[in-house]
Amino acid sequence: MDSFDVQISEVDGIPVVYVFGYFAEDAGSLFQEKVEQMLRRGKVKIVFDFSKCKAINSLGISFIVDLVMRITDDFKGKVVLSGLDKLKKSTLTMVGIIPLADEAPDSVTGVKKILA
Repeated sequence: MDSFDVQISEVDGIPVVYVFGYFAEDAGSLFQEKVEQMLRRGKVKIVFDFSKCKAINSLGISFIVDLVMRITDDFKGKVVLSGLDKLKKSTLTMVGIIPLADEAPDSVTGVKKILA
C-alpha cells in the first residue's frame, strides 16, 4: 500500500488542504472527510495543494471532481488548486475541473486568489 496523508492549515482564514503521497481511494476518502468537516463549519473557500502529491489515480480524480463540484455548485464557494505539475494540471483540465476551480503555482498565491 502506498503512503499518503492529508493535512489542513489555515492561511489568513482560508483552509489549505495539503495532499501528501499517492492520491488513490484511501487518500480520497480521507480528503473527502476532512473537506466535508470544513464545509459543515461554513468554510467554503478552500485551497487544495498538490505540491507534495506524487500521483493521482482515477479514483483520486473522482474525489476531486466531486468535491470541487459540491463546493462551487452546492455551497457557492471557491476552490483554488495549487502545486500542480504538468500532468496533474493537464488531467484536471481535461476532466473540466480547471477552470471551474482556479489554479495557482503555490498555496500562498492560491490564498491570495481566493481573497482577491
